[in-house]
Amino acid sequence: MDIEEDEEAPILLGIPFLTTGKALIDMATGEIKFRVDERDVTFNNKNTVPPKEISECYQIDLVDDLIKEQWRPSPAGV
Repeated sequence: MDIEEDEEAPILLGIPFLTTGKALIDMATGEIKFRVDERDVTFNNKNTVPPKEISECYQIDLVDDLIKEQWRPSPAGV
């Protein structure tokens, strides 16, 4: 890709991109090879930096609270 390199911005490539780029993914070696016309480019993913932060999902907690509130037993006689 002809773009300026930015180490802080991840590039997320989906299946449509991988199929048009003739991508070969080797999970054992951690390599992704792209073939375009007569050129091959290989990326090694084994040495990539893991995410700096661990994201948490708080939506499940919200749903759990709503379910508890909805299904709370009603007082006797109501």
